[in-house]
Amino acid sequence: MAESTEGAESQSQTKKKTRKCRAACKDQANTVAVTTSRLPNRQTFTERPEFCALLKKLRNKCSSQWNRDELDFQYPQLCSLIKQLEDEIR
Repeated sequence: MAESTEGAESQSQTKKKTRKCRAACKDQANTVAVTTSRLPNRQTFTERPEFCALLKKLRNKCSSQWNRDELDFQYPQLCSLIKQLEDEIR
């Protein structure tokens, strides 16, 4: 926290005279809130621009047989699910 300088003395470097420090004219108050969330949050992730970017990237990967084989191995049915979502959106 910042120290209060009210009542303290300062000395000007050019005039070499001592004067009392004045209090600030305005106070600034900040509020702090802490929240926690697992990321990506299931309730909000599909509403974010990152979701669209991820979906586009996965759609491109699913269109290439080389990449699709690896995706199907690691995440079975992912490409099928993406295709199903595309069909529902259209």
